[in-house]
Amino acid sequence: MRELKCFRAWLRHEKRFEYFSIGDWGKIKYIQEFENEVNQWTGLKDKQGKDIYEGDICNAKTFTGNYKGVISFISGCFVLEIFQSDNIEYDVGQVPDLCDFEEIMIVGNIYENSELLKGD
Repeated sequence: MRELKCFRAWLRHEKRFEYFSIGDWGKIKYIQEFENEVNQWTGLKDKQGKDIYEGDICNAKTFTGNYKGVISFISGCFVLEIFQSDNIEYDVGQVPDLCDFEEIMIVGNIYENSELLKGD
């Protein structure tokens, strides 16, 4: 049986990710006690086949524009919190659903690549 890695935890003292399945919930709760961040898998893959998790920094495209943002879980859905936009369809600060994009590519994450949050 294939094991799904539904969560990842950023182990801040070790500066690395550890991946967990839904059956590891006790382990996840234990990791959170040490102020580590736990991110959920969106169920989607980027254009290179990488699993997309909360906290990933992504470039995204629609038919009308290009965007850069952070994957978040807001109001029951995974969204891209846009911090860079070249189009008026979605402006900086907007949070469209991930399904609104025709292409998404992970360029980093908020833990290892925070410099990307500054934009170009």
